[in-house]
Amino acid sequence: MVNSQAHYENQGIPKTLDIPVPDDTPPISVLSGDHTDIYAPPELYRGNIAVSEDALQNGDFRRCTEDYVAYVTYVLLGMNVKKTADDLDLVKFSFAITMERYLNASFWNQDYPLTGGWWTTPLWYLREHMGSAYVDKISAYALRSVADNPSEGHVEKGRGHTDIYICNHLRIGAQVVDGGLRWKEITNNLRTLNPEYSKACEFTPPS
Repeated sequence: MVNSQAHYENQGIPKTLDIPVPDDTPPISVLSGDHTDIYAPPELYRGNIAVSEDALQNGDFRRCTEDYVAYVTYVLLGMNVKKTADDLDLVKFSFAITMERYLNASFWNQDYPLTGGWWTTPLWYLREHMGSAYVDKISAYALRSVADNPSEGHVEKGRGHTDIYICNHLRIGAQVVDGGLRWKEITNNLRTLNPEYSKACEFTPPS
């Protein structure tokens, strides 16, 4: 597990994507079967990264690095998934799962089962059509923008509001990377995949 974490941390998150990572990690444990558990409270000593025993026995290091990326994401977003959550927390949680699963899959350059994660499949579709370097970067800056201002782009509860939230922060990421020059290309690709995705990205963010 430690080697797997170092593999991701040293080659994935900080060097290429400029995503802040914690200087230390919490205690690492193993859960029986296919179960994992990530806990990222402010106090490091209370945190935990519990990895799947099945993943370790099967040599599935992609699962192990995903647990590490999840921990980094939760720390960056100030998420404690064991506390009572309001609507913004729930939207942030969907965003976090999307980012952890996409970034981990992209790091391994393998389209392994992208189960869960609200927007993991759309991001992978964009990656296939616009390149990993570009989509990884806009995703990383979207993640940082949520960390900087989590309420930005959050709209009242309603149909598609999580999609709109994710899109609003992807738009910020695109603005950082290239001034939004390829945003129209993003929405066109999403429309091809599913018009509901492009509709969310065409929504005017609240001021």
